[in-house]
Amino acid sequence: MTKVGFIGVGLMGHGMAENLMKSGNNLTIIAHRNRAPVDDLVGKGALEVETLSSLSHASEVIFLCLSDSEVVENVIAQLKPDLRAGQTIVDATTACPQSTMRVDQELRVIGVDFVDAPVTANPEKAALGELTSLVGAEEGVFNRVKPLIQSYSTTILHFGSTGMGHTAKLMNNFVTQSTGQLLALSYSIARQAGVDWTKLHMAMSGGAAKSGTFEKMITPAMQGNYRGHEFSLSNSWKDIRYFAEFAESLGRKTMLVDGVLDSLKRVNDAGFGNHYVSEMLDPAVDRKLNE
Repeated sequence: MTKVGFIGVGLMGHGMAENLMKSGNNLTIIAHRNRAPVDDLVGKGALEVETLSSLSHASEVIFLCLSDSEVVENVIAQLKPDLRAGQTIVDATTACPQSTMRVDQELRVIGVDFVDAPVTANPEKAALGELTSLVGAEEGVFNRVKPLIQSYSTTILHFGSTGMGHTAKLMNNFVTQSTGQLLALSYSIARQAGVDWTKLHMAMSGGAAKSGTFEKMITPAMQGNYRGHEFSLSNSWKDIRYFAEFAESLGRKTMLVDGVLDSLKRVNDAGFGNHYVSEMLDPAVDRKLNE
């Protein structure tokens, strides 16, 4: 039994935290802007605390599932005065690898291990404990936290040292989030041009255009459900920005990335950041974006 703290019990974090608790670990959580997941976890045996200091003192391993690297760095800075040698922080955020490696170096000085372990899939899979975790950590640290990560993951991929999990996740999200933009544009133009969506769906389902993103976005949209891909446009924009920054740090040219970035910037600037990626298929949203 491990004393686990969890910061960020939102869409994905709620299921992850619940499965950590189901695996027999003591769970301490801190208030989230959405009370529903907090109240649910407390009702199932989690301890809620009011401060990061209290959470740190109650935990051997602290999990983070936050929005971006800036928030992660801010939370780490607040935790730092109360962290102690021997603790481990596992960051499931989709974050910037450069930031991750900076945080790792800072925490090493005080004897705290930092593991990057972002996940793929969706909130439903998180609740079922069927996520895929992409992990960056030294071998010994990885082996120590693996049983905890297994509580919410059916697949665990160790990519190497700290930072490599976040690097691999950006590669994954560049493909999936770019695909989301391509599908939104393709089907919106198809609607405007009078192309039969049902037949287009059949054509793509039988060919190379079919993908996990296609199934999450297009198949529900055929029934008028534009919330099938539960991933916000603000997070999508963030992930593509991180990918572009990382690619540029390696001296790579990013012309292809620039088009995806421009599309997501326009959508976020128009006030749709809190909408799901698949909501770009909604005729009302599409009209506003093209006024």
